[in-house]
Amino acid sequence: MVMKNNLARKIFTAAIALAMLSACRIVSASADRQSFGLEGTIVAGDTWVASAPFGGTLGPQRVNVGDWVEVGDTLAVMKTITLYAPCDGIVGSVGAQPGDEAAYLTQKYGALMYLEPAARMTIAANTRNAYDSVETKDVHVGETVYLRNANDSTKVGTGVVTSVSGNNYAIEVVDEGGLALNNTVSVYRNKDYSSASKLGSGTVSRVANLAISGEGTVVRLLAKQGETVRRGDPLIEMCSDIGLPKDALSEVVTAERAGYIVSVDAAAGASVKNGQALVTVAPLDALAVNIDMPESYLRSIVAGDAVRVHGSTMEASESVSGKIVGISGVSDAAGTFTVTVGIEAGDWMRVGMSVDVYFN
Repeated sequence: MVMKNNLARKIFTAAIALAMLSACRIVSASADRQSFGLEGTIVAGDTWVASAPFGGTLGPQRVNVGDWVEVGDTLAVMKTITLYAPCDGIVGSVGAQPGDEAAYLTQKYGALMYLEPAARMTIAANTRNAYDSVETKDVHVGETVYLRNANDSTKVGTGVVTSVSGNNYAIEVVDEGGLALNNTVSVYRNKDYSSASKLGSGTVSRVANLAISGEGTVVRLLAKQGETVRRGDPLIEMCSDIGLPKDALSEVVTAERAGYIVSVDAAAGASVKNGQALVTVAPLDALAVNIDMPESYLRSIVAGDAVRVHGSTMEASESVSGKIVGISGVSDAAGTFTVTVGIEAGDWMRVGMSVDVYFN
């Protein structure tokens, strides 16, 4: 009976040992288990998250998981709304500054910016004294017309019809020539100013400055007061979000810490909220190693113990120093406990890499 009990104990002990080996690969161990080695995995011990500076749409993806980034590298770019010059002209008064909300500026100044059109004169004309024909009373938007001072035939100019409403029409003066504000002018279809081509008459006035307005928050001014711009030139960049800090508003999100990209948290074209995570970076100086340790080894270690870490890319005699920084208080489903080791940074290290950790 005693022999059978001893045999049962040996079988039970062997089964436990096999279970321990299957749960965690043991690199080496001394007879008294005071010195042993286990396999671990490099993890991001600390991470830095790049977040959206304002709500809006995310631009094209700039980085991928596994990329190395330096401080200042671009991680993401938010799409902005650009306001463009509707015509050639000179930038007039500018009430907007980065971080300003459009609604407040529009209420206070009437616009974010004003543009003085290069075509400074306009004419409010009508066909009441046009030559009496069907053709001369039918004025078309976009047609070029020829202008002559009603009181001084030597003063002429050229214009383009910009709108028509019944007998009334508006002309943008594209070549002022000798014309002046408040002049009464006759309007002709033909350059020879023949009476049969007369379309009517009107009065020269100054073109009103154009109000440049938008919605949301000003991100950046792209033109300054007094600057000459062409039609289609960008004037202001906006974002749709409001209530943003004025001192840190930029559509470009850059890395504040060097490290590896461990996750891209928002896809290109996604609609994101202010502060939403875009990219997660694992700094090289904050990497750690996690080891799934069997219960029987816990009595041999304490937090703060020094360890040696060996990677597969290192020479057999090489290793880096580490220190136990955490021991889990709860086991996982396999009955092992997670032990975390802080390690010295090394260029060869990558998140997810397997290493051997030696406990003294």
